[in-house]
Amino acid sequence: MAAPWPSPVPAAAKNYSNLRVHLWQRSVGKEALNKPGASDAIVEALATIIDEDEGASDWLVVSYKSHSVEDMLRKALKANNGERLNFLTWGMHHGTNAYAHCRRVVLIGQLTYGTSGYRALAAACGVSVEEDVGPDLMAGEYRHNLLQALTRAHVRRNENGVAGNCQAYVIASKNVGAFDLLSEVFPGCMIERWAPDAPEVCGRAGQLIALLEDGFTNKVKRIAKKDLAAALNMKGPNLSRLLGESDVVIYLAERHLRSEHLAIVYPELFEPYPGGGFTIDQLDAPG
Repeated sequence: MAAPWPSPVPAAAKNYSNLRVHLWQRSVGKEALNKPGASDAIVEALATIIDEDEGASDWLVVSYKSHSVEDMLRKALKANNGERLNFLTWGMHHGTNAYAHCRRVVLIGQLTYGTSGYRALAAACGVSVEEDVGPDLMAGEYRHNLLQALTRAHVRRNENGVAGNCQAYVIASKNVGAFDLLSEVFPGCMIERWAPDAPEVCGRAGQLIALLEDGFTNKVKRIAKKDLAAALNMKGPNLSRLLGESDVVIYLAERHLRSEHLAIVYPELFEPYPGGGFTIDQLDAPG
């Protein structure tokens, strides 16, 4: 009698808590970037954050081949940071470890294949080309390309299942659901809204958001609403109305904060499987 099959190996979970993603959702498809001056705002925003970095990190920028920002970005920088910049184009964003030293990575847009391309992929998977390809295949390919592009940078240098320290600036079209997809691909990462073209949240809403951000810095699990109201010098009903303002609602959703009856509850930190798992470096190793 043949020996029974061994129990399946538990899934190896990776911890991406060292990855901080700044997400800017705006029109950034190829057609949108064809409009005159469409890339100027992107280049200006990137030049600002790279100059603010003041030589501390190497950068990897992934953009469309047909809309390369390399020349524009180098010219826009105030400091001579050219030696710290590295560039790849979508389609060449995989299969290399040459940029693993880059602790800052920028993704401009997303790689899409068009209707015929997705139908070809579906056919290769055994799905009839007569059937509707649907959003699942598109979302799956988007997740795949996110993983490949971001893990060209230092985030790939994981140890014992914990990813390397890295900050990503992702500029994605509004209709792709980038926030949820990033959360799925990089469990445990921190995602925050990055909106250079949007006015800063001011007033009491801005003060409340700053207090809640301090909670992330101090790694608290919950903040009592009475403490928030006291810090803002306001009464409970006024705090409840403030929590319902659109800027605050968007912030709570993006940061996965949960508003309960008496407190704001912070998301639980992702914990990797205790047994560890394969690292990307191990998978890249020959033999």
